[in-house]
Amino acid sequence: MMPATTFHGIFCRLTCAVLCLTGMAANARYATAQDQPVPDAIAQAAAELAKQLEPALTKRDFKVIAVGGFSAAQSVRGSGGPEIQTRLAAALQKFGFTINDQDYQAEVSGQYLSVEENNRQGVKIIARVVDTNGTSLGEFTHFLFGVEAVPRLLGLSVSIPPLADDNARSNAFKDAQRNPPPKPQGARIVAREGSPLAIEVLVKRGDKYEPVIPGVKQRGLPFVELNDRDLYAIRLINDGNEEVAAVVSIDGISVFEFSELNPRPQYWLVPAKSHIDIPGWHKNEQKVVEFKKVDDFSLTAAANLKLRPNEQIGLIHVCYNQCSETPFKGSRGTGFGKDVELASKKVDRYIGNPVDQISVRYER
Repeated sequence: MMPATTFHGIFCRLTCAVLCLTGMAANARYATAQDQPVPDAIAQAAAELAKQLEPALTKRDFKVIAVGGFSAAQSVRGSGGPEIQTRLAAALQKFGFTINDQDYQAEVSGQYLSVEENNRQGVKIIARVVDTNGTSLGEFTHFLFGVEAVPRLLGLSVSIPPLADDNARSNAFKDAQRNPPPKPQGARIVAREGSPLAIEVLVKRGDKYEPVIPGVKQRGLPFVELNDRDLYAIRLINDGNEEVAAVVSIDGISVFEFSELNPRPQYWLVPAKSHIDIPGWHKNEQKVVEFKKVDDFSLTAAANLKLRPNEQIGLIHVCYNQCSETPFKGSRGTGFGKDVELASKKVDRYIGNPVDQISVRYER
């Protein structure tokens, strides 16, 4: 029986939170999990895979490893491979391996696909290892389940009530795979019709950011056309009555991945009846580094993390979560532009379950 990572039930997280009030010039607030964090299913799966890989690599005295692409099965709508790459590279480093995409002794790559086990929708990750002569060192698999991780890896837009049980969540994942997400409403992209939570992608034209009207790719996934060297921003929209916390990732990489803060933030906070614009990778409490579409992989954020090229780069994913100042009852291929001003500060929040998750591609 294959190892599996399963996260279910209801969690509550106290976070030290970045809030950006409306517009890009106002203060922003962010959150970092501090108490009873919801486990990161992808990081846990990567750790388990690294644990399996370690003996095969150590036996041959291999110390320097390249982490190659993890391609999605043909039936998968999204492109979560870069996130698996990132997490697996970090997990292997914890075992003492050096990650280098140029001069290495072995390469780990693989694929992932949507699976159902015990009536729960999940993801199977298959990792294969070869040395520099192409000799196989083995194949390793892991099953992953998680209310946040599954939609992100599969590129799903899905809306789930925060107190839904595992069966309801699993059914929502299945429905999202079978059916295309709602058509964009102008520039607005949503997980379900009528949802108060949405995103927009904006492109910088001169000194202003202008919304991009999305098209629709094959199988219905929204697509925004970005040209080489375009600077862009992600607008997080909350027309609801409660503040929400948003996890934002590009090509599977958190927009806080390059933050200088310790601990590293995880969530942008979006006040009720407002929107915030995120124009770049978080750097510190005063600046972010602009999101910049690049056609040269060596200039991407993934390359900055010493990852091998991955053809599936090109996905923006936003996961909106409940949040509160008090505990819940019974609950739980972009590169870098210039540094730009964006003041931000920490606040404390309890983070609840995901409600809406939205995916949009920016690379065909």
